[in-house]
Amino acid sequence: MTALVGGDAARPDRCAEKSPAGEALATMFSQGSVHYWRRVAVSIVSYISQILPSVGSVYEGGLWMVPMLNSLADAGGTLRGIWDEGPADTAKLSEFLRTTVLPFAEHPSVDIRSVQTADGEQVVTDVENVLRMLGAVK
Repeated sequence: MTALVGGDAARPDRCAEKSPAGEALATMFSQGSVHYWRRVAVSIVSYISQILPSVGSVYEGGLWMVPMLNSLADAGGTLRGIWDEGPADTAKLSEFLRTTVLPFAEHPSVDIRSVQTADGEQVVTDVENVLRMLGAVK
């Protein structure tokens, strides 16, 4: 490698003599730095080697997860759309509750004025008799 880069002059211990960048290279490739990076690599690999066996079956047979993850992504996009429309829907819901549900909860009654068939025939008396049989009307 030394010969490829530029011969004996490109060695890390000799680069420091030429420029500040050479000093940085000499520090990066010194024995202490090489030892440090080797220890970091060993530490990381040891942690990953403990984690990977538990993930291995999912990693090897994880092809089945692709449709599920695509489905989750689509669901997330849909939920995002619902979340963005939330404030406008909240105002509509609040109005519905104030004008319809709360007044009915205070005075629960239904005033049926007209019941018609598809032909336009009034059937209020028949409906009133059915409701009376069910005990809904006295």
